[in-house]
Amino acid sequence: MDQQRLQAALSTILSAELAKDITSDFIKIRADCATATLERASSGKFVETFVQCLQYISTGTFDDKPDVDGYLSRHAENQAATPEGLRICGARLARGMYTLRNKRNIAHKNPVDPNRFDLRISHEAAAWIVAELLRNASAIPMEEAGKLIELIQAPVGSLVEEIDGHR
Repeated sequence: MDQQRLQAALSTILSAELAKDITSDFIKIRADCATATLERASSGKFVETFVQCLQYISTGTFDDKPDVDGYLSRHAENQAATPEGLRICGARLARGMYTLRNKRNIAHKNPVDPNRFDLRISHEAAAWIVAELLRNASAIPMEEAGKLIELIQAPVGSLVEEIDGHR
């Protein structure tokens, strides 16, 4: 994944700061999903940045520390200036990611750690959200947006070697 290319494309719909932050947050989630490394990336940070993106798209400004739950549950879907896919589907996916982060991001003492599965769901939701942001970035050629979306939606493989319990 070419982080700079993705960031440049997203900066056509977002501020440069938000494009950098959402790209960085997504890349970290994707890397953790590929390596099955838990608790390094934060889906909470991704969702917070996405809320700021929604605010920016809607008003041209964003809160430094947004009320994530409040915005996603009470405001996002009412922002008519925001494209429907982002304000309804994206907001609902983000709220699901945030719920997993708040309610399931704990240590479990059993052989099946649900965090790995939660991470996969969060990655897929984050990939959908980033792809939808790209779909709405009108200042980039459709062909470039399509190529970036294919990269974002590509399945995460396990190209990581484990040596002595370290990935």
